[in-house]
Formats: sequence, structure tokens, C-alpha cells
Amino acid sequence: MSVHKTGVTALLLGLLCHGNVNAQFSGLVNLPRNDFVWRWGDTEEVSGARRTEDFAASGVEASFRCDLKGRLSPSSRMTEVDVRQLENELQGSLYFIQAAAYAMNELDLARNLDWAELDCVKPQATERDPEETQEKVDRAREKAVQEMLERRERRERRESRDGE
Repeated sequence: MSVHKTGVTALLLGLLCHGNVNAQFSGLVNLPRNDFVWRWGDTEEVSGARRTEDFAASGVEASFRCDLKGRLSPSSRMTEVDVRQLENELQGSLYFIQAAAYAMNELDLARNLDWAELDCVKPQATERDPEETQEKVDRAREKAVQEMLERRERRERRESRDGE
């Protein structure tokens, strides 16, 4: 009977949070191609007057640099030690985005989260100066021509020695 209740509970939780979780995190993560911001909880107050946060963490995944910050709900029973442990676990994760999304969904589902925001930026590759690029190409071409001339001279010297 206990296994049946656990299964039903898991199914109900999945159905309740499917819309929110699916947009941000599901079993397989498909990250956006460009910068993105994911929010949990009371997002309207977050975008208005930026409130102070209770936790913050930074990390990288799939060439994204991300910052997570959020505030616990007033009814949360998480201690400062719990919050620091959460931050450390997230910052130590090789899959920061997935770990952050999972943790925020769990906190939100348990009603421990007032708001959270995950802001991820994909650094753009710096473009090289066209003149600098052309100079490098010219130097490489000159070097290749010089090496070709040196090889030709060595071959001619070798052939003249062998022919004598």
C-alpha cells in the first residue's frame, strides 16, 4: 500500500508542477542558444523594486556563465547553515544550470522560496582586428615562401653534389 501511495504522490506532484518545471528543467535539458533568465516564485516583485537576496551562487555550464540569487519565503525553516550548504553545492556542481533549476524547483514546491532568478550569459567570441589578421596571414605567407626557397636551394645543392 505504501508503494502505491508513493507512486500516486509522485504522479500528482509531476502533474502539478509540469508546466513550470518543463519550461525550465526536465529530465533532459535543452538549454537556449543565447542569454536567458529563468525565474521562480513571486517574479513581479523581483522585477520591480529589487529586494535583497538570502542566497547567491555563480557557476558555468555549456559555455554559459550564470548567477543565481533568491530569497527564502518568510515561512521557510532553512537555517543559515542550510543556505550556505545549498550555495556551496550549487557552486561546486559541474552542471550548474541543471542543479540550480532542480534546487529552485524543489524549494518552490516545498513553499520555501519567495523568489529566485537564474541569469545566464553566453560570452561572445571576440572578433579580431582585420588588419591584425591580414598581418598574420602575410607573415605566414612570407615564412612559407622563405622555407620553400630554402628547401629548393638545399635540393639543388644536393643534386649538384650527387651529379659531380
